[in-house]
Amino acid sequence: MLTLAQRVDVLKRLEENCSQSEVALELGVNQSQISRIWKNKDILLEWQNNSNPDRKRKHGGKSEDVEEALLQWFSQTRSCQIPVSGPLLMEKAEQLSLGLGLADFKATTGWQERWKTRNTVHFKKLHGEKQDADDFGTERWVTEVLPKILADYSPRNIFNADKTGLYWRAIPDGTLSFKGIEAAGSKVAKNKMTLLMACNMDGSEKLDPLVIGKSKNPHCFKNVKKLPVSYQSNKNAWMTAEIWTVAETHRQQDAFKEEKHRYAVLQLCGTF
Repeated sequence: MLTLAQRVDVLKRLEENCSQSEVALELGVNQSQISRIWKNKDILLEWQNNSNPDRKRKHGGKSEDVEEALLQWFSQTRSCQIPVSGPLLMEKAEQLSLGLGLADFKATTGWQERWKTRNTVHFKKLHGEKQDADDFGTERWVTEVLPKILADYSPRNIFNADKTGLYWRAIPDGTLSFKGIEAAGSKVAKNKMTLLMACNMDGSEKLDPLVIGKSKNPHCFKNVKKLPVSYQSNKNAWMTAEIWTVAETHRQQDAFKEEKHRYAVLQLCGTF
């Protein structure tokens, strides 16, 4: 007997003008079976949406009306990104059965497992915080609000900045190894610093990286007179409003000194 996936494939091939006899010969079944598949086309395509593609028969539960109503409720609930647990599923099934006038229906754990198998429903752990993101607001900001703000500035004066964590003592979590020899791991080093990188839109100016560590005067800074980066510190190595303000003040002072120096050089050259 052909699986659901095979029968759906038969329908596609028949729609591509393959003859029933050709399809039957290739699959090793009778042409009458191919004919029945074509006759039940609408039912098969509807079954395809919420069924296991490897299933060969459609097995109904002890109350198909309740199962169908529960499936619709489950689809609508998950489309709203609402988590659904097993006990909640069973309680909702009994509520739906009462609404359908089936007072003798009882949602058991075994029935729930069979319902999940029939409808390819699996438990999955929720990951990340994607649901908290305001996608609509973000898109509106990028397409409508931000272009109006940037319209008054040249690309040279538009900067983009972003911060990232640097686990400076971390080692790779994988390694090459001889076959048959266990590659033992070790505790992950979580010593961290925060880096802020910034550059203008046309790439003509890259600001010195801002590094935020935990120690105010690290031992490795001894006898170092000038760093290639700006360095700040706090107990968590986090970016704070105070550090941002200090860093911006230093940047403006450096920009003013650079502009003043450039003006002095132009004067010496007789440009002014």
